[in-house]
Amino acid sequence: DIAKLTTNIKKLGAEVIALDMLMDFPNGYGEDPILAEAMEKTGNTIVVAQLEFGSDGKFKGVNYPTETLKVAAENGYTNHTLIGNKLSRVRLFPKQIKEHNIWPFAIKTLAMYKGVDPKLEDGQLIIGDIIVPLDQFNDLWIDFPSLPPTATFLAKDTPAGISAAEVLFELEDIPDDEWDEETEDLQELIRGKIVLVGDTSDVSHDIFSTPIGEVYGVELIADTIYTLMN
Repeated sequence: DIAKLTTNIKKLGAEVIALDMLMDFPNGYGEDPILAEAMEKTGNTIVVAQLEFGSDGKFKGVNYPTETLKVAAENGYTNHTLIGNKLSRVRLFPKQIKEHNIWPFAIKTLAMYKGVDPKLEDGQLIIGDIIVPLDQFNDLWIDFPSLPPTATFLAKDTPAGISAAEVLFELEDIPDDEWDEETEDLQELIRGKIVLVGDTSDVSHDIFSTPIGEVYGVELIADTIYTLMN
């Protein structure tokens, strides 16, 4: 389904597809090669990695997706930094960036969108024409956007969120000659944009406390990109 989802999102005109899923174990149904092929055909796709640290805080290594998926797409880490028990910052690790060429997921995604390589220079993050100062810990502070009064989650309660069913099942039987007409509304939302794909189901447990309340992991990435672009 992720392969089909990726293919359909590209067909709807996405510029970058960012899969916020840690796929570090081979798929039990043997579907990794299918997804890898879809990502290679789609291009401009990124999947999640994680930096691993020991209990002493020392860096241990990078937990990449499976080798099949790693080589088919770009990779970026989704580690965030806590203040107390709330996530509010993205930390850049100059040594790991230099040695492993591994950037924060949101930063790499935006750099792909702009067609540039991100840089760290003199305590500043540079992504093309975007220059953002970092604090003394090389942290980027996330500027969480305000949601409408009736909205709790960006992904579920605003037009920014699209369900997988809309992209998977509702487009399944549309003939090619009717595609543009039948998908006009979705194309308006997706064409030329970054599309983040994440799991907001209860079983994913991908929800975190932030200074503005609970936020899904995929929303943290969206909020980080929003911060950089504004």
